[in-house]
Amino acid sequence: MDPHEAPITFAVVGEALVDLVETLGSPNTFTAHAGGSPFNVALTLGRLGQQVSLIARSGRDAFGRLLEAKARQSGVSLDRWQIVDEPTSLAVASLDDAGRAQYDFYLDGTAGLGWDASLVDLAPSGGVLHLASVASWRQPSGRVIQAMQQRAFGGGDTLISYDPNVRAALIANVDVARQSIERCIGAAHLIKASDEDAALLYPDEPLEVVARRWCALGAQLVVLTLGESGAVAFGASGELVRRPGLPIRVADTVGAGDSFAGGLLAGIADSGLATCAALRSAVAAGDPRIGAALEQAIVVSAITCERSGAEPPTRAELDARLASLRA
Repeated sequence: MDPHEAPITFAVVGEALVDLVETLGSPNTFTAHAGGSPFNVALTLGRLGQQVSLIARSGRDAFGRLLEAKARQSGVSLDRWQIVDEPTSLAVASLDDAGRAQYDFYLDGTAGLGWDASLVDLAPSGGVLHLASVASWRQPSGRVIQAMQQRAFGGGDTLISYDPNVRAALIANVDVARQSIERCIGAAHLIKASDEDAALLYPDEPLEVVARRWCALGAQLVVLTLGESGAVAFGASGELVRRPGLPIRVADTVGAGDSFAGGLLAGIADSGLATCAALRSAVAAGDPRIGAALEQAIVVSAITCERSGAEPPTRAELDARLASLRA
């Protein structure tokens, strides 16, 4: 990015909740970590030095105070954060022997998804809007967040990023969830999803077919994570670039996809691609900056997986790891 240009501002919208994460190797022992996919993306952006605000809701309880304190410490603006009387939402993450997390959610009647129509007015004008996860497609929050997205998208000067972050445990009807998610995709420029998301929504369809479908809905760039195998990016013409994963010792995978999304968005902003026109041109040209952004996202996610809970790196930690990989 040109140092004389104004920095890109990010607004992240969705749920903030507390993850009760099982200790690997110590069943039935859990530690509270601030989390929620949008919260983790905002945290990653803040730690990487981006200007980011989080549009979310939390309770007045101890879990809510944990969320608020961690966001502030990570450089996230809370100017559009709402503290409400409902209890803070919870997710319980149990781990398999490889540290992969499976979630049970406690959302009904909690702060995380209890949005009302007044929040639509918080839609940004300009910069980047990232929406993600359960709050974007589960009611009552889904209709509010999608209305906010449509308002920002209709303005024409906001780059919209979307991560469905599908959770099978929360989906009663896959067809209904797919329709809601595709509405979000149709009003977004950048899609980040996992291969597991794609498999749940479109069983037995190859990733390139899913990516082509999403580009036909309107997405300019589709990035799919492949677990330990890295990530791949697609445009309307097909695969653009693929990058491998890094060999690491995994503590757990909590927040891995969210920190990838934050690292990807930061990389796109740092490369001067965080506008609709710039991203469209880069995709059409097969710009190498897209591959560089993927590499950064993979490193950010890898560092997060080396730590317990969703703890993305700071800019200094990222720069140090990138330097060691290039040495």
